[in-house]
Amino acid sequence: AHRAAEKLALRGQPVTIQWVPGHSGIEGNEQADQAAKRAASKQTAPGFEHLSLAHVRRACTEARRAAVSEWAQINAVQGRHRDGRVYKMPQGWNLDPVAGKAPKRLASRYYQLKTGHADSLK
Repeated sequence: AHRAAEKLALRGQPVTIQWVPGHSGIEGNEQADQAAKRAASKQTAPGFEHLSLAHVRRACTEARRAAVSEWAQINAVQGRHRDGRVYKMPQGWNLDPVAGKAPKRLASRYYQLKTGHADSLK
């Protein structure tokens, strides 16, 4: 903090450093500090000594991928809903017959151009 203050002072920025009492005098703070010290002094639970943050992140990513894959297998059958229905547009919406047969990327661009929301128009 002092180094940062010196750099700012050299640039002509006024700097004041003062002590702030933090959370002293707040009800329950001493008990929280004691509990934190007890928790920090405890040994790691058996089996978790070599568990890294990278390992936990990777396990979460793999679990998420597995869940998405399982959901896709249960809920999607060759682009159709599991009971065989095809997605229906809300009533009153008409699908352009040309865009309806085009690949999604091309149809998306077509509708963006048609509605004035294409990047090239901005």
